[in-house]
Amino acid sequence: MANSAEKQVTSRPAPAPYRPSLFTRLQQFVFASSKDHAFLDRPYFGVVMALTPKRWKRPLANYLLALSPHYFLPNWEKKYPDELTYADKVAANAEEGLGYRRKLVNQLIIPHAAADASMLDFGCGPGVIAIMAAPHVGKVTAVDVSRGVIAISKALDHPENVEFVANRRNDLAFIASESLDLVFSFVVLQHLKPEQVESFLKEFYRVLKPGGKAVLQIKLREQGQPRHDPGVGGWLHRRTMLRMVFYTRRQMLQMLKRSGFREISIRNLREYEGFEKELDNGQIIITGKPGPVPATAEQAIA
Repeated sequence: MANSAEKQVTSRPAPAPYRPSLFTRLQQFVFASSKDHAFLDRPYFGVVMALTPKRWKRPLANYLLALSPHYFLPNWEKKYPDELTYADKVAANAEEGLGYRRKLVNQLIIPHAAADASMLDFGCGPGVIAIMAAPHVGKVTAVDVSRGVIAISKALDHPENVEFVANRRNDLAFIASESLDLVFSFVVLQHLKPEQVESFLKEFYRVLKPGGKAVLQIKLREQGQPRHDPGVGGWLHRRTMLRMVFYTRRQMLQMLKRSGFREISIRNLREYEGFEKELDNGQIIITGKPGPVPATAEQAIA
């Protein structure tokens, strides 16, 4: 006989998607908007962080970064129960992001790193990857277009072998030629204009030492595949949303070869361990500058 006191399971309606309040939207426009994708490019953030007590620096940094469309995982605000406060959602997603970036370092940086290597983290954002990579290399130069994000990164605890640099130019003139062993970039090139990508690919080749490696993420789209760009709307939309620029595999290979790269590998990110469930974070390019040509026996004797 069935238990008359058996609990009945009732279905609950799915919670409505979280939508930022008008106040949050206003903050996004005031503090994060940019006409040239330099989100959070506010030089006074350095002063704000310096005046903030140490125990509040990290929560404030996460709060500011959450205003940008670039630094948190996609649709982050919709992933958590409505019962959580906005601050709790920010903290939870920041913690999740740390795990994701740790996987990137393990799979894409450490295999190409060395204790005495000099590395460039191009488009470093808040510097999480640079800091995680620091124990595995000699020095990390972490570069970003946003002065505000660099100011936030400098204000947080980081290893002595990490240098943060704000760079608004379309080159890396402040880095000497053939001075780096590794160039790394993740979710950056796909947001740049084609002429910027061409310029920086040439710069990557220039600053790499012979035998140096470049590990670059990009999103490729073949002809006929969806190419929706969320950054092509109106004036306000373009200043608060990420621009997406897609290339075919052939176009990307041509740009890399024009920049000097020859041996080029392109794999889907989901082919790497830990990223098998990745829906669409693009492809990983691994290439480099040829090493010095070994001397022949006759040259060695001479």
